[in-house]
Amino acid sequence: LTKINPAFMTRQIAELAAQVDGVKIHLTSLRPIRPANAADAWETESLALFEGGLKDRLSYFGDGANPAHRYMAPLLVKESCMKCHAMQGYHVGQIRGGISITMPARELLAVGARQRDWTLSIAFGTFVVVGLYAMWVLRRGRELSRRVPEDRRRWM
Repeated sequence: LTKINPAFMTRQIAELAAQVDGVKIHLTSLRPIRPANAADAWETESLALFEGGLKDRLSYFGDGANPAHRYMAPLLVKESCMKCHAMQGYHVGQIRGGISITMPARELLAVGARQRDWTLSIAFGTFVVVGLYAMWVLRRGRELSRRVPEDRRRWM
């Protein structure tokens, strides 16, 4: 396994992740060796931001029937990368490209909606209990004040 090209290994893992969870993993670059690794518009923008110092990027795309979260981190050139990427003019430490991960958001949004509904239910229930307790305290206070003789009420 240590002899397998890291990009090839990542593509194999990406295929498994896509089949099991619908997660899409994409190795990308502005200067790819493999044409399938060309960056899309969001990845191109992310790579430009990485060149400006951004460490990683997370975005939510909620439009349409398939909402998704996209995450991307830069891939830096290491000494071991130079075997394949030296011909492209890279130097150790430069940003060679990035790894982009697209995760379906529908299930996560459903969990968030359930948590929101649960929180609202608890808040409403608490409001009702506190309101009923306040009404009881006021009523009890009124009853007690009616029992106090008139001459004592003047001194209170």
